[in-house]
Amino acid sequence: MSTLCPLLKQHEVRMSAIRLETDIATAKSSGRSVDALDILIARVAAGERLALTGIYHLMAGKMMALLLDVTQDRAAAEGVIAAIFVAIWRRAEDFHTFPGTASDWLFSILRDEAVTALGSLDALLPPHPRLRH
Repeated sequence: MSTLCPLLKQHEVRMSAIRLETDIATAKSSGRSVDALDILIARVAAGERLALTGIYHLMAGKMMALLLDVTQDRAAAEGVIAAIFVAIWRRAEDFHTFPGTASDWLFSILRDEAVTALGSLDALLPPHPRLRH
């Protein structure tokens, strides 16, 4: 059984990737502008955990780089990343009402979670040397 579980997981991941490619092709053939993030967020809203993993693989590196650039604190950035993905899971149903792109929505969650976890954006951003008193 122990060797079967990883094989089943690999199969599940492959099938999810094939469904994603099919969904993108279908959306494009109907003239809709859509990307992988749009579809993955819709799947998260439907309760598909692998879709959240897909978003993580596509976006976590970019989000971490931004958070590290702003905070200079790996532990704090990792905590915010965890909070972001919990928020994505909880708020995915709201994405369809967001006026921007999927990436915009994800980075708005990043901002919200960073402010919640770390304080105001003023505290996150170092003061500009010319603005110091």
